[in-house]
Amino acid sequence: MNTIPQFGDLLVNAKERPGAYAVIANDLGQILAVIAKNRYHLPGGGIDAGEDPLKAVEREIMEETGYQVDGLQNIGHANQFLDTKDLGPINKLGTYFVGHVSNTPPRPTHEADHAPTWIRPEEFLSSTAHDFHKWAVEKSLEF
Repeated sequence: MNTIPQFGDLLVNAKERPGAYAVIANDLGQILAVIAKNRYHLPGGGIDAGEDPLKAVEREIMEETGYQVDGLQNIGHANQFLDTKDLGPINKLGTYFVGHVSNTPPRPTHEADHAPTWIRPEEFLSSTAHDFHKWAVEKSLEF
Protein backbone atom coordinates (compact mmCIF):
# COMPACT_ATOMS: atom_id res chain seq x y z
CA MET A 1 0.00 0.00 0.00
CA ASN A 2 1.39 3.40 -0.96
CA THR A 3 1.16 5.97 1.78
CA ILE A 4 1.05 9.63 0.80
CA PRO A 5 3.82 11.54 2.61
CA GLN A 6 2.50 14.22 4.97
CA PHE A 7 4.77 17.11 5.91
CA GLY A 8 4.41 19.89 8.47
CA ASP A 9 2.95 19.95 11.94
CA LEU A 10 -0.71 19.01 12.26
CA LEU A 11 -2.89 22.12 12.13
CA VAL A 12 -6.30 21.90 13.77
CA ASN A 13 -9.19 22.83 11.46
CA ALA A 14 -6.92 22.84 8.40
CA LYS A 15 -8.88 23.00 5.16
CA GLU A 16 -7.79 20.70 2.35
CA ARG A 17 -6.50 22.56 -0.71
CA PRO A 18 -5.72 20.39 -3.77
CA GLY A 19 -2.85 21.57 -5.94
CA ALA A 20 -0.74 20.39 -8.87
CA TYR A 21 2.99 21.06 -9.24
CA ALA A 22 5.79 20.02 -11.58
CA VAL A 23 9.51 19.45 -11.58
CA ILE A 24 10.52 20.75 -15.01
CA ALA A 25 14.05 20.07 -16.25
CA ASN A 26 16.14 21.62 -18.99
CA ASP A 27 19.07 20.18 -20.97
CA LEU A 28 21.56 21.66 -18.48
CA GLY A 29 20.31 19.55 -15.58
CA GLN A 30 18.54 22.49 -13.95
CA ILE A 31 14.98 22.65 -12.71
CA LEU A 32 12.47 25.45 -13.12
CA ALA A 33 11.63 27.18 -9.85
CA VAL A 34 9.55 30.18 -8.96
CA ILE A 35 10.71 32.68 -6.38
CA ALA A 36 7.82 34.07 -4.36
CA LYS A 37 7.92 35.54 -0.87
CA ASN A 38 11.72 34.98 -0.75
CA ARG A 39 11.30 31.21 -1.12
CA TYR A 40 11.73 28.76 -3.97
CA HIS A 41 8.57 26.99 -5.08
CA LEU A 42 7.88 24.48 -7.80
CA PRO A 43 5.67 25.90 -10.53
CA GLY A 44 2.06 25.01 -9.97
CA GLY A 45 -0.79 25.86 -7.67
CA GLY A 46 -4.39 25.32 -6.80
CA ILE A 47 -6.66 23.09 -8.82
CA ASP A 48 -9.89 24.87 -9.77
CA ALA A 49 -13.23 23.15 -9.19
CA GLY A 50 -13.78 20.48 -11.84
CA GLU A 51 -10.25 20.90 -13.24
CA ASP A 52 -8.01 17.95 -14.01
CA PRO A 53 -4.63 18.06 -12.14
CA LEU A 54 -2.67 17.79 -15.42
CA LYS A 55 -4.56 20.71 -16.98
CA ALA A 56 -4.17 22.68 -13.74
CA VAL A 57 -0.39 22.26 -13.66
CA GLU A 58 -0.05 23.17 -17.35
CA ARG A 59 -2.11 26.32 -16.74
CA GLU A 60 -0.18 27.27 -13.60
CA ILE A 61 3.23 26.74 -15.25
CA MET A 62 2.22 29.02 -18.12
CA GLU A 63 0.82 31.67 -15.74
CA GLU A 64 3.82 31.66 -13.39
CA THR A 65 6.72 31.10 -15.78
CA GLY A 66 5.52 31.62 -19.35
CA TYR A 67 6.87 28.19 -20.35
CA GLN A 68 5.06 25.39 -22.14
CA VAL A 69 6.08 21.92 -21.04
CA ASP A 70 6.27 18.52 -22.71
CA GLY A 71 5.92 14.95 -21.54
CA LEU A 72 4.40 15.52 -18.13
CA GLN A 73 4.20 12.31 -16.11
CA ASN A 74 2.59 11.90 -12.72
CA ILE A 75 5.20 10.98 -10.09
CA GLY A 76 2.97 10.87 -7.03
CA HIS A 77 1.36 12.79 -4.22
CA ALA A 78 2.61 14.55 -1.10
CA ASN A 79 0.85 16.85 1.33
CA GLN A 80 1.90 19.64 3.67
CA PHE A 81 0.22 21.52 6.49
CA LEU A 82 0.75 25.28 6.16
CA ASP A 83 -0.60 28.21 8.14
CA THR A 84 -1.23 30.79 5.44
CA LYS A 85 -1.89 34.48 5.84
CA ASP A 86 -4.73 34.54 3.30
CA LEU A 87 -6.46 31.17 3.79
CA GLY A 88 -5.55 30.31 7.38
CA PRO A 89 -4.53 26.73 8.23
CA ILE A 90 -4.55 24.47 5.18
CA ASN A 91 -3.35 21.04 4.18
CA LYS A 92 -2.01 21.35 0.63
CA LEU A 93 -2.75 18.11 -1.21
CA GLY A 94 -0.06 18.02 -3.88
CA THR A 95 -0.21 16.04 -7.11
CA TYR A 96 3.25 16.09 -8.70
CA PHE A 97 4.45 15.75 -12.27
CA VAL A 98 7.83 15.64 -13.97
CA GLY A 99 8.56 16.89 -17.49
CA HIS A 100 10.75 19.01 -19.73
CA VAL A 101 10.48 22.52 -21.05
CA SER A 102 9.33 22.67 -24.67
CA ASN A 103 11.32 24.32 -27.44
CA THR A 104 8.80 27.16 -27.52
CA PRO A 105 10.23 30.41 -26.10
CA PRO A 106 8.54 31.51 -22.86
CA ARG A 107 5.72 34.03 -22.98
CA PRO A 108 5.78 37.08 -20.74
CA THR A 109 4.05 36.48 -17.42
CA HIS A 110 1.79 38.84 -15.55
CA GLU A 111 2.59 37.47 -12.11
CA ALA A 112 4.25 40.43 -10.39
CA ASP A 113 5.02 38.47 -7.22
CA HIS A 114 6.53 35.40 -8.98
CA ALA A 115 9.94 35.29 -10.66
CA PRO A 116 10.87 32.15 -12.64
CA THR A 117 14.47 30.95 -12.44
CA TRP A 118 16.54 27.89 -13.37
CA ILE A 119 18.53 26.30 -10.53
CA ARG A 120 20.35 23.06 -9.78
CA PRO A 121 18.25 20.50 -7.91
CA GLU A 122 20.82 20.50 -5.08
CA GLU A 123 20.32 24.24 -4.58
CA PHE A 124 16.54 23.75 -4.40
CA LEU A 125 16.93 20.91 -1.89
CA SER A 126 19.17 22.98 0.40
CA SER A 127 16.86 26.02 0.27
CA THR A 128 13.88 27.03 2.41
CA ALA A 129 11.46 25.46 -0.09
CA HIS A 130 8.50 23.59 1.39
CA ASP A 131 9.23 19.98 2.32
CA PHE A 132 6.56 18.53 0.03
CA HIS A 133 8.20 20.31 -2.93
CA LYS A 134 11.63 18.98 -1.87
CA TRP A 135 10.12 15.47 -1.75
CA ALA A 136 9.01 15.88 -5.39
CA VAL A 137 12.46 17.08 -6.51
CA GLU A 138 14.09 14.07 -4.83
CA LYS A 139 11.50 11.76 -6.41
CA SER A 140 12.08 13.34 -9.86
CA LEU A 141 15.77 12.42 -9.69
CA GLU A 142 14.67 8.76 -9.92
CA PHE A 143 13.24 9.38 -13.43
